[in-house]
Formats: sequence, structure tokens, C-alpha cells
Amino acid sequence: MFKRNAPSCCRKFACIIFILVLFQHPAYSKCHRKKDPAGKKPYIIIQDTASTGSGTQIHSDTIFNKSYPIKKIITSYTLAPDTIRQNPNVYAVNYDTVFHYDYVPVDPLSAYPGKIKMIKPYKFFEPSRVLNKSRVALVTGLEGGLYAIANVWWSSAWYSKYDKVKFHFFNDWGEWNQMDKVAHAFNCYFESKWTYDLYKWAGVKEKNAIWIGMLAGMAWQSSIEINDGFQKKWGFSWGDMGMNASGSLLFGLQQYFWHDQRMQLKISAFPVNYSKYNDQDLKDRTDKLYGTSFTEILLKDYNAETFWLSISPGSFIKNPNSKFPKWFEVSLG
Repeated sequence: MFKRNAPSCCRKFACIIFILVLFQHPAYSKCHRKKDPAGKKPYIIIQDTASTGSGTQIHSDTIFNKSYPIKKIITSYTLAPDTIRQNPNVYAVNYDTVFHYDYVPVDPLSAYPGKIKMIKPYKFFEPSRVLNKSRVALVTGLEGGLYAIANVWWSSAWYSKYDKVKFHFFNDWGEWNQMDKVAHAFNCYFESKWTYDLYKWAGVKEKNAIWIGMLAGMAWQSSIEINDGFQKKWGFSWGDMGMNASGSLLFGLQQYFWHDQRMQLKISAFPVNYSKYNDQDLKDRTDKLYGTSFTEILLKDYNAETFWLSISPGSFIKNPNSKFPKWFEVSLG
């Protein structure tokens, strides 16, 4: 019995000795693979040691897992001249094209810093795929706090400088060449869009986030209009409220039907040099009305502002293989 099983025991013992020797062999220590107990790392780094005439060199090779597919792209190229001589007096110069490559992630949410690793952005900044009550509370508290601070600020910094009267209405449609009306639409459009983006980040459903964004934009602008209603110099303007609604609808209808903003409102500003008119009274008056800093000019001086409606024709093309540039926009201002 013992003699019949002896070769089997010897083979097992020899295998154990071989494995122990292999793990202690210098060749094995030259290649070290980082442990990944959870199996969630997007890559592993293998350190490779090479002996050269100048000494020992250690470099790292990166191997990506299947969840992080990458693609090869051409970053640049150079022309390498290659001269062919047929005889001492006749020769031809050919150019060989040498391409330079790099690797980028297929996943647009991934970043690829350098040649060693790829890292996705922090999960905190990624929109939640399900309703995240903590984020909803954070966004609601943040926007509510900003809304309260803004109301206190413009009440003290703006409305406190003018006389108050009983609430009344005022038709200002013909004033400021409708620049004020476009500004109302512009402000409400972006207040609606930004609120929508925040609640989508919190995992709120598309339709609900659209409604919340539109109502928040109207709330921000309505509070200003209500304050205007108590000012002797102004009043509550239905024209302003109509333009507020148009800005909110411009965002909401596009997002509901297209899930995209193919038409956007934009603004540009460039200070007006009132000194060129050589009228000191005019200069003093404009400084008092509009201020002198860039932020004051951006908020008050409609003469320095231009509002734009930018339309992207490429966003209306449904063919995914279309070569029409997506960045091209037609702007009306």
C-alpha cells in the first residue's frame, strides 16, 4: 500500500517545493501586480525591471480592465524625408508620414491624465440615477437660502433708496426700448435652467425637474416684481411678468419635447465710454444711474448690453452620422 502511493506523494511534495522556489525567484519579483480585492479598479499597474548597460531601469505598464474601454487616436504626425539616389547627379526625396498616437477613454465621463491611469470624476458630481433625498434636501436648502439672501440684499441695497407707496400697477412696456423686457426673459430662462440642472443632479424625474425649474424661475422674478409694486418710482408690471413667463417657457418647452436646449438666450456686455460726448453732466448722470464697475454696468446699463437668441441648426439634424458641425450657431441680437 505504501509503495503504491509513494510516487503520488513525491509528486505532490515536488510541486510544493517548486511553487515555493518560484515565488522566491528574482524573475518573479521583477513583475509585481497590484492587488485588487474588490475587482473595481479600472486598471492595474505592472512594474517591469530591465537591466541595461547603464544600470537597472524600472518602468510601469498599465493594463485597463474591460469596463474602461479606450480608443486609439492620432494626435499629430511628422514627415520624415527619405532620399533615394539613382546616380551622383539624380536623386529623389520621398517623405514618410510618421503618426503619433494617444489613447483616450470611450466613456466621455472618464478622464485620462497622462499615460498611467484613468480616473472617473468624483461620484458627488455625477447626476444620481435614482431619487437621492439627501441631494434634494441640499439643493432645496441651498436655493432657498440664496433666495432669502437675495431678497434681503436687493431690498436693502436697492429698494431702500426709494420712496415706498401702496401697491400699484404700472405699464412700462414702452420704456428702455424693450431691453428691460428681454432682460426679464433672459433671467427667468437661466434661473429655470439652473434649478432644473440641480434637481436632475439630485435624481428628480425629468418632468418634475422641468416643472420645479420653471416655477423657481418665476418665483425669483416675481419677488422682484412684487417689490416694484410698492415703489413710487415704478410699479407691478404685467409686461415684465409676461416676459418672465416667456423665458421660463422657452426653457421648459424645449426640455420637455426635445430634451435639449436648441435655442438659447445669451448676453454680451461692453462698457460705453460716455466721456467721448464731452458732456460732464451726462457723465455724472450715467455714473450715478449705471455705476462705474463692470458688475454694476452688467446689471444696470442696457446701453452696454446685447442680448442674443442663439439657434443651433445642427441640433435639429437627426442623422447621427451627419457631419454638420454641432458647434455652429446662428445668433440674433
